[in-house]
Amino acid sequence: MTTDNGPKTRRVSKDYSRTKETQTRTKKWLFCLICIGIVYCSVELLSFLFTKAFVSYGPANVISKRHADIIERLLRDETSYIKLSPELGWTIREYGKDEWYTANSDGIRGTKEYKLIPSAGKFRIMICGDGFTHCNDVRDDETWPVLLEQMNTEWEVLNLGVWGHALDQVYLRYQRKGKKYKAHAVLIGFGTGNIYRLVNTYRPTIFRHTGLPFTKPRFRMEDGTLQLVPNPMRNLDDYRTLLNKPEETIPRIAADDYYYERRFRPNALDVSPTIKLARMVFAKLREDHDNAVLFERDYTHNTKALEIMRRLVDEFHQSVVQTGAIPVFCIFPVRNDIERYRASRTKLYSILLKYFDSKGYKYIDALHAFDELDKNFDINDLYLHFFTTLGNEYIAKYMYESLTEIL
Repeated sequence: MTTDNGPKTRRVSKDYSRTKETQTRTKKWLFCLICIGIVYCSVELLSFLFTKAFVSYGPANVISKRHADIIERLLRDETSYIKLSPELGWTIREYGKDEWYTANSDGIRGTKEYKLIPSAGKFRIMICGDGFTHCNDVRDDETWPVLLEQMNTEWEVLNLGVWGHALDQVYLRYQRKGKKYKAHAVLIGFGTGNIYRLVNTYRPTIFRHTGLPFTKPRFRMEDGTLQLVPNPMRNLDDYRTLLNKPEETIPRIAADDYYYERRFRPNALDVSPTIKLARMVFAKLREDHDNAVLFERDYTHNTKALEIMRRLVDEFHQSVVQTGAIPVFCIFPVRNDIERYRASRTKLYSILLKYFDSKGYKYIDALHAFDELDKNFDINDLYLHFFTTLGNEYIAKYMYESLTEIL
């Protein structure tokens, strides 16, 4: 007897085909997922390795070993020239001395002592400023203020410059120390990159490899007036806390720091090495951009810093005038300023010079100290990190010629 199994056989065949297709699709999806997983794990592993290679670019809320070592020496009182200052952040020690620099009993660079009132027949010139005034990288007798004093026996020149100070610190140091010396003229000096320090409170966020891993005060603009934000780290105990609890302390002391907000800081998304690496790269590019701004973008790039600088310049000028002295602003170029001016005759800080002109302020643009040099002159002979011995000689000569006309 024959049995017709045709329909049943066809159903089984169809079910089998469907099962086979499902299994095939499943295998394909499983293969894709495995491939995706392998790629993902490979990317995560490579990202993890790259983040380890990126170790020199640490998070902004972590203190580097080099900076920890500097602070530990400070806590052990092993620094011979720089000391902490509750108001200024840091300043020069009384009788400070190291291989290159010497300070007198009041923390003024050089070995000479000064009476509060200048001697009869002496015209006292006080110079306030940053590293270009302090004259980093040359010895005491090679600084342009010392050379300037030697050019006129009737002049007495006091160098109140401090390595690394911003114009706000320069102003506060003048208020606390400079005024008492009764100068006839006050030179207010700063390098062209100084403007960006005005929105900085924790120096490592703007200069990652600084030798001064300290905090500083700054001013904010509120209702058109300057408001002082005091130095957030005022004593040694504060720095002990920084060493012991950096991830808690740094966000607090950098709360008013423009650059801290732009630096890499860990967050919960960093559980993925790929996301962490992407964030680190983005932050590094932004930091490189900020560093390039110091040398390539004019002062209009950061209007907040420019507004503070203008107001601070006004306050400084008025304060000096009230003492009966003559204020003179002195702008010092960095290497890129010299190269740029040679190539295009343009200046990044021209807007500030126009502001000086509009207010009738006296100023000296030290960039022109090198105008007489041939374009092929090697800038390395004039400028390394700061002016060389030869560079200081040119600056002193130009300052003397300019001041003879101004004063």
